Amino acid sequence: MVRKIIFQALIFFQCAWVGAQTQQFNLMPSWDTLKILENPHKGFYQHFYDNGTWGYGAKEPAMSNFKGMDHLYVRLAWSYFNPVEDQYDWSKIDTLVKNWVSKGYKIAVCFTCKETGSSEATPSSMIGYATPKWVADAGAKGGWFSTWGNNNWEPLWDDAVFLAKHEKFLKAFNARYGNASWLAYIDIGSVGD
Repeated sequence: MVRKIIFQALIFFQCAWVGAQTQQFNLMPSWDTLKILENPHKGFYQHFYDNGTWGYGAKEPAMSNFKGMDHLYVRLAWSYFNPVEDQYDWSKIDTLVKNWVSKGYKIAVCFTCKETGSSEATPSSMIGYATPKWVADAGAKGGWFSTWGNNNWEPLWDDAVFLAKHEKFLKAFNARYGNASWLAYIDIGSVGD
């Protein structure tokens, strides 16, 4: 019985002693409010070309000083890259790769088949044709639509001729750049606005 009382007393004093020791915990999150969060494919990027080759383009000092910027985005009409059937002009992409990849940037691309903006959204040789004119001339069905005062040709998205020609173009892009380490992603801009 005495042993039991001594044991209980020891436990009581032990608990009282531990309880008397105040411990403080900081439950505030420890966030670094100065470091830029680099989130692949969700971070900052520069629209280098978008709806045409005018009015965009990154400048070196601004790009170098923008922390977290990791890629350049190219959104141009298919007709810029494939002006004639079986002839490809990759110079806009190649120039970006030459000028920016060595500085640590990746490149993302989006090829559009319809544009709704100004006449500069398509090459001067094919004003109104985001899908190359030769695709329409080859029999792809589509129509002209006026948007913001500009007439633009839009293919029927399920037209067999359009799909075959566009698939061939995408395969040519893949053959040239599909395994490029600088390719960040390909944005699906082939259908719609």
